[in-house]
Amino acid sequence: MTSSEKFRKEGNKLYLSVNDSLCPVIQQSRLQETIKLYNKALSLAGSKNEETAAMKNLGVAHLKMAKCRCMEIEMPIYHSKQSVIFLSATLSKTEGWNDSQLSAEWVCDVHTRLKESVDTAVQLIKAMDEDEKRLSQLQLLCKHVYESQRSVCFFELGNIYLFRAIWAREKRDFKTSIATFSDCHFPYQESLRYLEKVFPHDDDLKNSIEDKLEQLNINKTMAQAMQAIDVGDQLRYSAINDDESPCFDLLWESVDLYRQAMIYSRDLDLESEAIASCRLGLVYTDVFKMNDRGYQLLDNAIRLAEAMKPKSFFSEKWYRDCVKAMGAYQLARQKLEDEEEAKMRETYIAKLSNEIEGLNAACLKGPEYLLRHVYLKHPPKNPKSTLEEPLNSETLVARLKKALIHYHPDKNKASEYEMEWQVLCEEISKQISTKYQQMKYTTAPL
Repeated sequence: MTSSEKFRKEGNKLYLSVNDSLCPVIQQSRLQETIKLYNKALSLAGSKNEETAAMKNLGVAHLKMAKCRCMEIEMPIYHSKQSVIFLSATLSKTEGWNDSQLSAEWVCDVHTRLKESVDTAVQLIKAMDEDEKRLSQLQLLCKHVYESQRSVCFFELGNIYLFRAIWAREKRDFKTSIATFSDCHFPYQESLRYLEKVFPHDDDLKNSIEDKLEQLNINKTMAQAMQAIDVGDQLRYSAINDDESPCFDLLWESVDLYRQAMIYSRDLDLESEAIASCRLGLVYTDVFKMNDRGYQLLDNAIRLAEAMKPKSFFSEKWYRDCVKAMGAYQLARQKLEDEEEAKMRETYIAKLSNEIEGLNAACLKGPEYLLRHVYLKHPPKNPKSTLEEPLNSETLVARLKKALIHYHPDKNKASEYEMEWQVLCEEISKQISTKYQQMKYTTAPL
């Protein structure tokens, strides 16, 4: 028996004596002594078999040490990493060996132990408080681990970068966020590369990596959109407030950034798209006085906000500004349309002066004469709309009510007939309505 084998057997005996019935302190003490014995066996190894056997035992002992409950988190992480290093070195040393040199069961056991070591190390590292420490420890793990488990380590490294990037974005540190999102690509791509090389049929991990890459691209685009809005806001503020008159060069730069934000966020981040559309609309309406273009953008922002229900934006300043500007534009637009309609109506009133004089004269002669005059001189466009007989004091109110329906402006729109006929129907409806109210609510002779 060689010296290496002797120390290894002593270590095995001590290792097997460690069980859960012992207190954690004793377990730790015995495992420390076991590791010392295995290290002596490794230093005295006279052959490759002795060397690989000692390295495997060291990996197993460090793994058990990492699971001891009495140590602070730094020590379990150290021992789990040592386990990964020794087990990975064991597999590297035995690459290319034939079945006569080592059994398939032995190799399978090493792979199983390595997977357990990696899982333990990853969980311990993820439990650390500081991001920088987590990153450095995972990077070291990726460097030393055997390629069969490298995919898992790179995947977890990518997750740390992704979390940091999203956190920076939420704190509105967009420069750091975008740079960190870019850093995510390498570990995820490496994870996918090693997975396809070692476990090409592991669809679960492959799908997880591809999902993370998709999340990465979406979140990075969202950060770029938010950054474009933020810089655009700064330029717009400087352009309007820093000088006595607006700096249009800066304003146009802010417009370009808002447009860029809308492109980045389209179909990915409705809120950012809505904010960019609102900001752009306000620049067009408040500064450039291009109200129609501004209205389209403001309307788009409100529609996007509606699409995100039940989420509400009434507490958000951008949404309140958007609704306020939209309301002001609609009032101004309605006033302009009313003025244009009034001018157009005046033209037709002058053109229909003879017909209106005839209506006034017929109105003075009483409701019955008015009805007969209207249906005779200006019959409704619908041939089925006629004045029913008899027409007397008992039926007059009903006939007036029916006439209001026949000549109501909503049933005689210019879009269906012509503007002149709509204006005439409005005048007829006024006269008939007056007589109808008199007949309905009074009994005095007309």
